[in-house]
Amino acid sequence: MAKGITLAKFGAYKATEFGQKRICAISFANTCVLKSAESCQIVGYEADILVNGVRAGRQTLETDIFQTLVQFNRFAAKYGHAFQGTDAEVRTMMMRFVEQSKKSGEVRYIVNREGLDLINIPNHENPLFHEPFLVWADSRGVFAPLIKSEGLELSFAGYPDPRGVFRTDITDAPNLVEWVADEKNKQALYDCLKNLMGCQRPELLGKLIGWYTACFWKQLFHKAYHKFPLLHVNGSAGAGKTEMNTAIASLYYYRNDPKVTSPGSTTFSLGQFASASSSIPLIIDEYKPHEMTRDMHNRIKLMLRDAYNQHEMTRGGGNRESEDYRRLQYTQLAAPLAFIAEATESEAAVMERVVLATVVRPPYTVGQT
Repeated sequence: MAKGITLAKFGAYKATEFGQKRICAISFANTCVLKSAESCQIVGYEADILVNGVRAGRQTLETDIFQTLVQFNRFAAKYGHAFQGTDAEVRTMMMRFVEQSKKSGEVRYIVNREGLDLINIPNHENPLFHEPFLVWADSRGVFAPLIKSEGLELSFAGYPDPRGVFRTDITDAPNLVEWVADEKNKQALYDCLKNLMGCQRPELLGKLIGWYTACFWKQLFHKAYHKFPLLHVNGSAGAGKTEMNTAIASLYYYRNDPKVTSPGSTTFSLGQFASASSSIPLIIDEYKPHEMTRDMHNRIKLMLRDAYNQHEMTRGGGNRESEDYRRLQYTQLAAPLAFIAEATESEAAVMERVVLATVVRPPYTVGQT
């Protein structure tokens, strides 16, 4: 059925009366099949992208890339090339690619959220994976120490962006025990902690540091209690609310900046942000109800209440397994949420779900030191 198209190291070739003709400079290596942890269906592939035989990075390939010539050329354009063939030949190349992936025999299950998460694979043939187990997922891959010896392969692929939204790079940081062995680094750490502990009132710092530290274990708290509080930071303009929160949220990053968004984003994008992480905090800055429309304010309040219990949201328009508009997309508001405002939220239902931290501008002498 796939006669006429060949995938080789230097691209895709088509059989003609004059011999093999190259119709695309892009090829694939080290391919593997990606399956959904929920349904065990094939939802994509992962492969090293080769351009003229030279590796151009590893990429998650959604199944719709090979559906039409237009979609594949949209993918190939990112590498400066195009497919010089027809729709039928693109689908034939897909069959060659799938054949190559299945011959490798490597199957990986997808983890959709960044951070420390509890997942399970209900339909897996190994009953060990039916029970929840801990995994850490980021752009470098998935680390699952408890089931590593069982041969289960996992891969991180966010949806709709396979790279994810938060893009934490904390695993790139040097080992703290080895780093602090250097006397200069130890002194720098001492100065940092001393300045942090003295920049604000102890009762405020206790709430901020305690909440951001607990976020790492958010899924364990949710498993035990089915809830996790939000952080509501309030205070006058210029008190240092945003700077302090982004500084402490750097616990989850090395060189990248913490994820900070604003209510000016659409409710869809806020929902995507809130569902893309399992333990890395999302900070919503400039929360000002008096500047929002009533409908927008109500939607955000509803999202905040739902995030407390990590409720599941559904929307139409298809999902990773099917683009049929009748298929529902399920997302959990799993990310720990912190929202920053000048005044406290007036709705009691929201305030019952938050850790309230009121920031007061520190004295001038503290700012100088």
